[in-house]
Amino acid sequence: MRYRNTIIRALEADGQKDFERITESLPAQRTRIQYAVDRYAAAGLRVLRSGRSEPKDIEAVRRGLGQYFSVASTTVQLLTQEWTAVSLTEREALRLKAEEHAADNAGRK
Repeated sequence: MRYRNTIIRALEADGQKDFERITESLPAQRTRIQYAVDRYAAAGLRVLRSGRSEPKDIEAVRRGLGQYFSVASTTVQLLTQEWTAVSLTEREALRLKAEEHAADNAGRK
């Protein structure tokens, strides 16, 4: 949730310095999320009586996180390009593309 909120805050940044300040925490947040999943997985995975397999569930979570992080990375790249764009038209187009990308591809919330 915090990672997603950081991406949303980055979309709303008023300037490049604000954007950079907001997004600088993303790598550490991503590491903490992945570490939590790894710790849970190492704590003891089993097959439940219901037939669900925790190893399969954990792998599904990892795949979903990987997809989400990839989408979020693309959004951040578009926003980074926005702040380095030369023309106002290009800047506005990149902003719109980043907003649409985040809205259309952010995956499950």
